[in-house]
Amino acid sequence: SKTNYTVIVQENVFGFTQPNLPTNAVLKINATDRDYGETSFSYAIVNPSMFFMIDNGGYLFLLGPLDYEDVTEHDLSLYVTDGLYNSTFDASVTIYVENLNDNRPSFTIASYVFNVSESYNSASLTPVGGVI
Repeated sequence: SKTNYTVIVQENVFGFTQPNLPTNAVLKINATDRDYGETSFSYAIVNPSMFFMIDNGGYLFLLGPLDYEDVTEHDLSLYVTDGLYNSTFDASVTIYVENLNDNRPSFTIASYVFNVSESYNSASLTPVGGVI
């Protein structure tokens, strides 16, 4: 059976730590083998990503900051093997990127022109134009 993991990572964050995980680790995949004496596993990402890597301890690491405006979700397929009997354990990991307010507002065009009558009374607080 396949195990599914879900993780939420804030965008534009790198160099973070979480309880009981190394720096930049987003998840620890746990594998077991009922065979006596089996203690060594090899982990791999089936669909490699430039944003993530997994080590042989089962830690899934973020390799750099994520950007919500580029990709909101990363889906990874993982497997682990004991190396002896080609038996594998499959897992899927979905990493949701949490959006932060990290972009400045901007105007859609560089300048706006409004015509104002010479007799305009600025004390009236009547708008002279608007930007939509």
